Amino acid sequence: MNVMVGASFLAGPVIYLLSVASFGWAMSVALIGLGLSMFLRMPVAESYFITHIPEHRRSTVLGIYYFGTRGGPGVVMPIMGNLADRFGFDTTFTIIGASMGAIAVACSIFLWKGRDKPLHA
Repeated sequence: MNVMVGASFLAGPVIYLLSVASFGWAMSVALIGLGLSMFLRMPVAESYFITHIPEHRRSTVLGIYYFGTRGGPGVVMPIMGNLADRFGFDTTFTIIGASMGAIAVACSIFLWKGRDKPLHA
């Protein structure tokens, strides 16, 4: 749980840093942070689903999860492009970073509230 929440909280600031980082070591650090925030939480989230989702619903939940993590960005990119055209890249990455931070706070409250309460069929 700690890894999943920590990686989620890392995503917002790292996305914001992409707009202010200069090319070079700062951009490399931001991209490494983005990769860590994405790929640290994947195995943790999958094991969380396996232990907390009833067996007959696991495939559906994992399918939705994989669509959200892999297919979701493809759906969001046109929206980000439209925001970048209207407001510029700096504002767009600030909006996306703040949104990711707000989502991380909301989800962590939900997760911590139901901590250690596996679901049953």
